[in-house]
Amino acid sequence: LGTTTSTSANITGMTAGTTYTFDVRAYDAAGNNSGTASVTFTTESAGGGGGGGPVVLHQGNFETGWDGWIDGGSDSYRYAGSRSYEGTYSIRLRDNTSSSTMTLGTFDVSGYSTLDIEFYFYAWSMENGEDFWVQFYDGSAWRTVAAYARGTNFNNNTFYTATVSIDNASYNFPTNAQFRFRNDASANADHIYIDQVTITADAGTTLMGDRITALGGINGFADDEGLDIDGD
Repeated sequence: LGTTTSTSANITGMTAGTTYTFDVRAYDAAGNNSGTASVTFTTESAGGGGGGGPVVLHQGNFETGWDGWIDGGSDSYRYAGSRSYEGTYSIRLRDNTSSSTMTLGTFDVSGYSTLDIEFYFYAWSMENGEDFWVQFYDGSAWRTVAAYARGTNFNNNTFYTATVSIDNASYNFPTNAQFRFRNDASANADHIYIDQVTITADAGTTLMGDRITALGGINGFADDEGLDIDGD
């Protein structure tokens, strides 16, 4: 199907309710290759939901593009540099405007009970009290399901992993759900870098739970500005 320099890949064009087996082999720069690892799974049946355990609705690491996320505009960029947690690329959000967003959708989540949003992030030059939001579109309005503030939940120059869990007892799960990250800072110099986002749905009641974990700073690299692939 193809190759990737990342540790994950997005596969599209599969048929609903079908079992697939994928083989993966690793190569190094000298052309040596590993043995083949295989994984077998069954895609979700058409219509969504219906049990059978957790289903990954979407996974993006931004190594080959936006992975389905929508660029909010001038304050949202695909960035290449050491502030990306996984691989080379992440999405940089700055300031607090209508363009300081990245948006994904739509998904039919009406058949599910729970949703987990897992992601990695890095903050740079955020002032004390400035925050960013994880938001969920419930079919009629955007709902802020998590807010993370500098000095309370995170500090600058550190990688974090976070999970946000929501359920259909607290929010409406529509046929046209969307997901959004939004920076709520004060100037263009205030940056949040979002990477490796995984959204999982489950028809059961198991939630990963809201959590945030510090992973440490950048190892072996200066905290330079990197490149804004789609911006200035």
